[in-house]
Amino acid sequence: MVKLIPAICPQCGSKLKLPEGTTKTTCQFCGTEILLDKGEVVVIHKEDVEGKAARLLSVAEKYWDTWKFQEMRDACKQLLELDPDNPVGWLYNAISACGVGNNAEFERSMDEARKLSAKKMGSQQSNYFRQKVDWAYNNIANNILKYVATDDFGNAGVCAYMMVWMKPENPLGWWYRGYAISEQARAQAMAAAKKAGMPRGQASVTPAMVKEGRDAIAKAWQLYDQSPNDEFSKRFKEVAGKRFGAVRWTHIKSLIWTALVSAGSLVGAVLIAAISLGTLAICAGVAALFAILMAVLGISELWFLLTKNERNFI
Repeated sequence: MVKLIPAICPQCGSKLKLPEGTTKTTCQFCGTEILLDKGEVVVIHKEDVEGKAARLLSVAEKYWDTWKFQEMRDACKQLLELDPDNPVGWLYNAISACGVGNNAEFERSMDEARKLSAKKMGSQQSNYFRQKVDWAYNNIANNILKYVATDDFGNAGVCAYMMVWMKPENPLGWWYRGYAISEQARAQAMAAAKKAGMPRGQASVTPAMVKEGRDAIAKAWQLYDQSPNDEFSKRFKEVAGKRFGAVRWTHIKSLIWTALVSAGSLVGAVLIAAISLGTLAICAGVAALFAILMAVLGISELWFLLTKNERNFI
């Protein structure tokens, strides 16, 4: 294992860890080229403000890729001290703040990023900001798929929250937000029912969460109808359609199963009733009741299939 020697950048004061025997390196935070001469740290070249800002943005992105949000925040802090009017710096600061659970700073930083971008509208920096918002939005959208696939709707909700703030005019973030809230409400209801020793069928979701989830999904479709040809709108339509298809197939299988069980129970009841011998007659009645119950369940599944679509199935 390579031994790491601690060092401090003489330009920005950042703590560095260098492989033993290093004689020349570049500070990853400020871009200063430094020389180590017999333990003495010497500044060779000091990077300009623009170059240093670009380097810090790159460092912040690397930390985001590895989910090191505190380190990302440190890089963003140095960047904003150097260039407080950098909208991309504020965007990355917002992402790092949300990563450590500071939603208030996330919202404040996103507001600041938008104000600065609008102030510099048409400039190269403003155009770069919009490109980075799209890049960050797409990155988060890819991450949220992993959380949904593993039923981790807590983290999925956090990602959706960030997406809504980054691009409030886009339906994809709103739909994921509504979906995550609805699934969280259902999970909380199931957990509460289990704790109380109640059957799953008696689980009751929180009305406020149900409303919030449905409102977010309604907002998503409203935005989609306004700009259906947008890149992320098309992606939203695809995601919503796939999810509805999966849910619909689940209900179709349930309908087939209840229909078969109901028919089998009814046939059994008729055959037993035909014999009409004491205890068997009671069994016939039980089988008939079970057949009716399955029929009711089947009707509820059929009702879902006839009345629900990709806009209202959640």
